[in-house]
Amino acid sequence: MKKFTTVVFSLLLFVSVVFSQKYQPKTASLNLCNNANEMYQMGNLHGASLALISAIEADSLYAKPYQLLAKIYYELEELGKMRQVYKDLLRVYPEDYPDSYYYIATIDFKTKSYDSAVFYYNKVIASTKAEEKLKKYSAQLLKKVEFIVNAIKNPVPFNPVNLGSKINSELDEYLPSLTIDEDMLVLTVQVPKENFEGGSMFQEDFFVSKKANNIWEAKQKIEGKVNTKNNEGAQSISSDGKFLYFSACERNDGYGECDIYYSEKTETGWSTAKNIGQKINSGYWEAQPSISPDGTELYFASTRPGGEGVTDIWVTKKDSLGNWDFPVNLGKNINTDAVEQFPFIHTDNQTLYFGSEGHAGMGGADLFYSRRDSNWRWSKPVNLGYPINTEGDELSLIVNAKGDIAYFASDRKGGFGKQDIYMFELYGNARPVPVTYLKGRVFDFETKEPLSADFELIELENDKVVMSSISDSKNGEFIVCIPVNKNYALNVSKNGYMFYSDNFSLSNINKPGKPYLKDIPLHKVKEGETVVLKNIFFKTNSYELLPESISELNKLINFMNYYPDMKIEVSGHTDNTGKIELNTKLSENRAKSVYDYLIKKNISTQRLEFKGYADTKPIASNTTPDGKAQNRRTEFKIISLK
Repeated sequence: MKKFTTVVFSLLLFVSVVFSQKYQPKTASLNLCNNANEMYQMGNLHGASLALISAIEADSLYAKPYQLLAKIYYELEELGKMRQVYKDLLRVYPEDYPDSYYYIATIDFKTKSYDSAVFYYNKVIASTKAEEKLKKYSAQLLKKVEFIVNAIKNPVPFNPVNLGSKINSELDEYLPSLTIDEDMLVLTVQVPKENFEGGSMFQEDFFVSKKANNIWEAKQKIEGKVNTKNNEGAQSISSDGKFLYFSACERNDGYGECDIYYSEKTETGWSTAKNIGQKINSGYWEAQPSISPDGTELYFASTRPGGEGVTDIWVTKKDSLGNWDFPVNLGKNINTDAVEQFPFIHTDNQTLYFGSEGHAGMGGADLFYSRRDSNWRWSKPVNLGYPINTEGDELSLIVNAKGDIAYFASDRKGGFGKQDIYMFELYGNARPVPVTYLKGRVFDFETKEPLSADFELIELENDKVVMSSISDSKNGEFIVCIPVNKNYALNVSKNGYMFYSDNFSLSNINKPGKPYLKDIPLHKVKEGETVVLKNIFFKTNSYELLPESISELNKLINFMNYYPDMKIEVSGHTDNTGKIELNTKLSENRAKSVYDYLIKKNISTQRLEFKGYADTKPIASNTTPDGKAQNRRTEFKIISLK
């Protein structure tokens, strides 16, 4: 908090010296004051303070000795004596020196005498002789004090738990990041340099820990080439664990003081880091990246021009070709004229956590959160509250995908060394929008060998691609973040294989449930193979296609265009509810609706057939609601490939 009091004192010290010039002091007091000023200029603070005390004793109405003595006590960090000097001055001049009320209030602020601070800030605001600048600062600080008083009276739940000796040590461990499944933790560690040749004895490297039976394993240096002999820090791992974005300073390929870099996970470990580019990295300081869950937005802190204050939070987006665009400032709702830093965008892609010295807080840098609405406007930031925030500096934290657990670094007592990684249960109001995730494994149906395949998650309501990527070539796995309260389609495809489709209805879920774990066998393209089009939807008891079907239909069109000689049959199927005649007609009309759509999109009629099978070809039991739902389906079958 020393930095805070330094700012608020130095901005206004001696603003009211003009009033002291109206009084003609006694000669003895004037001479003592002049001698004190000379000693002060020479750095003899002790001698100057004694002379000023004598000057006040010689003439208690002379204001200048009080002010210079208060300044000396400030420089000696004797705030109690400084406060008493201003109290003495106010006894002589209760109205002429309103800055005295300001300094008493600020000292009380620092020493946690909050009720007294409120009283004296209000004295400044009510003064008829206080300058507008003085009133402005008093009003700002009064809000801070009132916030602190209220926060302490209404503490939020907070019970931090150390992650233990497998993660923490006698070294500094800080800035954790998590994959969406919480199976991998990446952290920055200050390790001793191997070849110390002057300067700092330590360097920052990345370490990683994985979970086994819900317990963190001992951290290890991250595999690959991302760690160097220089510093790497403030990392953000992508939700699928494939990309690592981080800060590095004073590198040969850098554009400014510090730049943002990225590394990609490969079969042999993490690749050599690359500079993310000059659109993002300027000639200034860019650091502390946070990648969005869909990988299309990157938040970071920067001192570049065009912002609101000292350090601002910015965001850059990927264009349709996958290139990062020029960054945009998050604006005045997030950024102030002070320092905002360490952004963390949650996997809900709506809630932003960050550190700020400018918004009303506990005194130093505090942690805040803000939510983005449907028009991409950020709400007024909310302080995470006391005792998460204290009079010290709280700079950064992350929150797991489920939204109930937060992680942060602290050097609090009871740790293993310096900074340690802690976790705590995040209280309800500060939690992000509920999300879950799909963890899929793609493999060849016949050989069971893992496959590297394209996958995409699509929001059915607006046909928006939420995320697209490629499953891991080593194990065929992929992870997709799924915000709840929406419906999604999943498509998986690979050349030479039939495409796979599925859907997830999360529209009535208020809390995140268990993650979806999905095995995805892909069948090779050959005559007789069938695909259930799980994302073809019709109105109830109708053959009118719903708009949510468009994405799946276009997927089928692309598939047929890739195999121009392929001929297919589109088939409709029902459950066994109702009369067979009606079901036959409904299933045939539904198949024809798909047939007609394909023709409208320039698929030749010679490549298409359609047929309704009613309930004659069930794929599940018709005795349960789930079985009936599976039987109500649309399929296509390859008739021929030539």
